[in-house]
Amino acid sequence: ARLVREHFEIVHGAGAEGDVIERHIADFGHVSRLLSVRLWPPSYLGDPPSDEIVVREDLEGVATVLVLEQKSAVESVSTSDIAAWGKTREGLFEIGLRNLLAGPAPALRKVVREEGLSFGVLTNDNSPAATWVLGLSRFPECIGRAGSLVAVPHRHAVVCQPVEEPPAAEAHTQLRAVIDEMYVHGPGSI
Repeated sequence: ARLVREHFEIVHGAGAEGDVIERHIADFGHVSRLLSVRLWPPSYLGDPPSDEIVVREDLEGVATVLVLEQKSAVESVSTSDIAAWGKTREGLFEIGLRNLLAGPAPALRKVVREEGLSFGVLTNDNSPAATWVLGLSRFPECIGRAGSLVAVPHRHAVVCQPVEEPPAAEAHTQLRAVIDEMYVHGPGSI
């Protein structure tokens, strides 16, 4: 009974928050603090992709979408919204990314597999962690002298493996198998 009650409280809260966004959408001062970014697979944009959704590509084959985010409601920003605000797309994406990175950072969990493979996973219980790949520099543990192997298998995880020297093909193959498994099981595969 508790789970059902909590579900309906969240649904009702999301509707109320959506109403607040709708009432204040023209007030950039109000909505600017709600701007954020999310990573979506291109299929979420529709077929053909909607021209109304404000999107750019930061990672090859992944859509970075400008959104308005409240505690239990997330709405994509429309091109008509930004026209009314008189702001540039790039300026709005900068604000959205800054707001995201000012929020609670995901936890970095170190994983060591039986076969000796080790890597980090960024996860966040409160919101999707995937977008934090755009702020990976804030996690120096993920970056080696020769760079990183990084993947975003689904909305709740960023997988990172610091590279100290050029990786052996075996380590790359093992990590790829882990990432493929995470992608298949989701949720929200990207």
